Amino acid sequence: MSTFTTEPFVLRLDCTACPVHGTLYRPAAEPRVVVCVAAATGVSSRLYRPFAAFLAERGYAVIIFDLPWLGLSFPDGTDIKSEDSKREALIAAGTSAKFSKDWAGAIDACLGLLRDRYPRAELVHVGHSNGAHLLALCPNRRHVARALYMSAATPFCEYYPEPSERYEVNEQLWAEADELGYWPSKSIGLGDDLPIGMGREWTEWQYHPRYWAGFFPDHASTHQVRTLSIWPTDDPVGSIEKIDKSLHCLDIADCTRLAIDPERQGWPACGHIQSFGPGQKPFLWSLVMLPWIESGTVVDQYAESRWDSRLYHRGAWRDGGSLYAERMQSKL
Repeated sequence: MSTFTTEPFVLRLDCTACPVHGTLYRPAAEPRVVVCVAAATGVSSRLYRPFAAFLAERGYAVIIFDLPWLGLSFPDGTDIKSEDSKREALIAAGTSAKFSKDWAGAIDACLGLLRDRYPRAELVHVGHSNGAHLLALCPNRRHVARALYMSAATPFCEYYPEPSERYEVNEQLWAEADELGYWPSKSIGLGDDLPIGMGREWTEWQYHPRYWAGFFPDHASTHQVRTLSIWPTDDPVGSIEKIDKSLHCLDIADCTRLAIDPERQGWPACGHIQSFGPGQKPFLWSLVMLPWIESGTVVDQYAESRWDSRLYHRGAWRDGGSLYAERMQSKL
């Protein structure tokens, strides 16, 4: 195994008010593959440290980072040890903060950093939940050789068992956010609280069956990164339908989806978050994720089912039909 060192960095970007704090894991030898790990909504980069070390020990250069208004990535002058100070920063961000601007811009900058640092290496994007979706909004995606999506579902309200309950939750969140001045993500178990602009954009995306792609069709129609999407079946946020619909949004990308039951395989539980827990090192990380990161090899022997876009027609809604509800048009 290779040894590695860690190099903290800070990026100051025009797209966001927050300096982006991250860590580059550097292997001892020049890497053949470099990896950008983009976090799920509201999740600190701390979660991904064991996974980054796992890859760096095997000779990969890896970047993990805190997205704007998470972890260390708050505006200058914010006391990150003070919840009150961080809350003031969220309120100050207001409606100008967006997933599509601040977070996509931060991910794009980290992809660019790896590209510039290791121009001869293959660039791989590992996106967790929303960190996967946002790749399509990054100009530097053109340099990405392949992507791994983990638990990246399309949370269109009509895909839930009780859509009316989902609408009610969103309406309650909007009302609470208007009163607080920030988006209370913690109240629904969606990681840390966020600026109100991000919460509103996220809710608007949920009202479209193509999620983010409904608002950025040009990005969806030109995104060509070869993608492996993994859904642990114990993830309560996703479902086969919601995971596959997220891939249908990538109109021309070559995509494969694996549904894996951790309990049936005798692996630790994954849920929505613990796919990146250290307990997965000899299981999900080594057996399925690593072969894809290393060479684009799909290992499906542990999967309950597999879906490949190449078996279906190209273009939006490859499975043949839109579930768009007429009553949703008034909400767009």
